[in-house]
Order: sequence, then C-alpha cells, then structure tokens
Amino acid sequence: MEYLTTGEQKAVRKIVKTARASGFLISIWEGEDWAIRRSDNEAEILKALGSTGQDRIDFVRPPADQSEKPTRAGWVLLVYGNNPDGSEVVADARDNEVTNLILSQ
Repeated sequence: MEYLTTGEQKAVRKIVKTARASGFLISIWEGEDWAIRRSDNEAEILKALGSTGQDRIDFVRPPADQSEKPTRAGWVLLVYGNNPDGSEVVADARDNEVTNLILSQ
C-alpha cells in the first residue's frame, strides 16, 4: 500500500477490514499472478495491495469442513491513481449480496 494515496489507503483498508469482519478470506490477483491466496492476515493483505496499477480482491468463503472447498463469494476490482481521495478506487465489482454488503459498510 506504500504507493497508494492516503485516500486510496483508507478506502482499501475499509474494504479489507469489512470483509475480514464478515468472516471472508482474501485473495489478491495482480493481473498476472496471485499476490495472496485465501489469507486471513490483514497486515499481509494490506501490504500486498498497490504494487501494480490495479488489483482484484476476491472474498472467499472458507469451507465449513475439510470435505468442502473454499468458494469465491464476490470480488472488487481496484484501479489506482484516478482520484487521490480514494472515491474512485473501486472500478468494478461483482453485483451480488456479499459484495454489495461489504461495499456499503
């Protein structure tokens, strides 16, 4: 997050904290590779964001038991550099209940 503006950092931190508080794991796709896969470590997640011009955050529902697989419940696409106040950092998002709830908090 060191390359993000203060406003972008605040907006991104809010998304990550809300998703984690809702029980979701986080995966970050940087466009060519995974920076983080199914993590619950907020510090590592936040550190991995912003090293490229855009990131996709996946909200992953952890499995109820070991016989199940984790499932992607929603996502947001973050594009950096549009507005320093962070109001335009979310460029796209999955239109579903999970993502809408996370973004509305």
